[in-house]
Amino acid sequence: VQSYIGLTKRDYRGEARLALSDAECRVHVLSAAYRFTLADGEMQPVRIELFLDDVVTMISNLIRRRDQHVASQIETQAQLAVDRIIPLGFLIVDVVSRALRDTPGVAVTIGVHDVDASTIEIALSVDRDIAHTAPPKIFAGLVAQIEATQTVEPHGRSLGVWRVRHTG
Repeated sequence: VQSYIGLTKRDYRGEARLALSDAECRVHVLSAAYRFTLADGEMQPVRIELFLDDVVTMISNLIRRRDQHVASQIETQAQLAVDRIIPLGFLIVDVVSRALRDTPGVAVTIGVHDVDASTIEIALSVDRDIAHTAPPKIFAGLVAQIEATQTVEPHGRSLGVWRVRHTG
């Protein structure tokens, strides 16, 4: 599916091409989640660090424009089950995609660190104050599925901060 979207995208420009890139990136989130969860031949929790590094690379390759930058600072060994890691990937793609789409030349940073032995914090930020757009209606469902608590609303340079409890 991802390859088909990538091939189809070649025939489009502008907003249609951006929408196809977003879709391609979301399909990659699904692919990466199952690749990591089935790495040893059976379902296992996914290391957040490995998964998000992969997602950030895909965002950089598919959504980022040449004048934009996407970086990550992921410092955790925490893991999540596949049914929670997928919506986490979708949440990050959604927030970062909206910032990249609306702000030429912006640099986005995705930071993840341990708050304590069972909680991580995910902070998304940009290098300057930007105008924030409202998230799509599905966004609240993603936050609920991850079992995340938003501790900072988007404003100024912050795209939002969430805390997520995990088991390991």
